[in-house]
Amino acid sequence: MAAQSVDVAAARPGPALRGLVGGYHGFRVAGLPPGRHLGLPAPQLGLVIALGDPVHLAAMPDPARPAGSFRALVHGLHTRPAVIAHDGSSYTLSVDLTPAGCRVLFGVPAAALAGTVVGLDHLLGRFADELAGRLAAAPGWPARFAVLDEVLTGRATRCAGAAPDAVAAAAWRRLLDSGGRLTVAELAGAAGYTRPYLTRRFVREYGLTPKQVARVVRFARSHRLLRDLGRARGRLAGPDRPDRPERPERTARPERRRTLAEVAAACGYYDQAHLAREWSELAGCPPSVWLAEERLPFVEGPVGPSAP
Repeated sequence: MAAQSVDVAAARPGPALRGLVGGYHGFRVAGLPPGRHLGLPAPQLGLVIALGDPVHLAAMPDPARPAGSFRALVHGLHTRPAVIAHDGSSYTLSVDLTPAGCRVLFGVPAAALAGTVVGLDHLLGRFADELAGRLAAAPGWPARFAVLDEVLTGRATRCAGAAPDAVAAAAWRRLLDSGGRLTVAELAGAAGYTRPYLTRRFVREYGLTPKQVARVVRFARSHRLLRDLGRARGRLAGPDRPDRPERPERTARPERRRTLAEVAAACGYYDQAHLAREWSELAGCPPSVWLAEERLPFVEGPVGPSAP
């Protein structure tokens, strides 16, 4: 088996892209056992460009859609996981996109991509292959991030899309600021509209209901906390930590129960059982299973179906 190697990096976009792009993530690993990685729901869209072999999605967020491989892809907001099959290696560059960034950079609202994955060429034509080629040829992560800044800033300058629905955008911001703890009734009351009216405008802009987005926001926070827990135990590798064998189950079990309960409370769940139910619905497995099975390293920042 080849020696394990981990090379990950992250960067923030330039000032012109603030509010449109959340961050850049470079990800290259090799020598791990073949397996699968779950691209979990999160309150952002994502652009993923393969710098090596294409990204193979063994299962889409929409189970009705067939599996597929992509050199460059864009995923929308989703409430089910994407399943990425890997052979023990992965070499990708990903971009976290806000819904506003989707409108400006691709000319479509987030609702147009909700629950789905499309090839970047579907949105940008031949320019998608040109961008992938430039990124693959760039010497290292800082140079690749600079290419992204140049290209995306140019698109933001030339291709300003229609403004998002102001009512829906205000509700979106309140949901994120509250950590997903506001109800639809509270959102509607603050906006001065009925729940059905606010929900219609919200779905037209984002493709998900306010209740679905609130669930995703809470889930994403629990994912971040559990990811930190996995790194602390050596279950998930980080930028400076190669993957390590699991601790013996007899020592990990008591700590896991206590910590999962704390994560549940911090994220607004009623109890640990509520956390487990939400993970089973949004991730397809309870958090204990994800902690035991996920082996790929991660890049700090929000997570989409691109790279952990």
